[in-house]
Amino acid sequence: LFGDPKTVRASYAASVGISAMPEEFRDEFVRCVAQVPIRSVREEDGQRLLAGLGIDSVVHIDPTLLLSVKDYESIAAKRLVKGK
Repeated sequence: LFGDPKTVRASYAASVGISAMPEEFRDEFVRCVAQVPIRSVREEDGQRLLAGLGIDSVVHIDPTLLLSVKDYESIAAKRLVKGK
């Protein structure tokens, strides 16, 4: 990982994106994730994968679901294509 090794690192609702870790990436993945002591994932499959590698994590909601439709409408670009 980059930056000063003394930097406290955290991961909020990361998406692991796989349900099994390919063996050729396992050691490097575990080494890197171990440098992020505060970690959460957004899928239970991700939490199970990490647990299977001996890594603790908690599950948090996908951050995109924290905003309401109204919040998104206030920041969205105007529709470029007419339609529904």
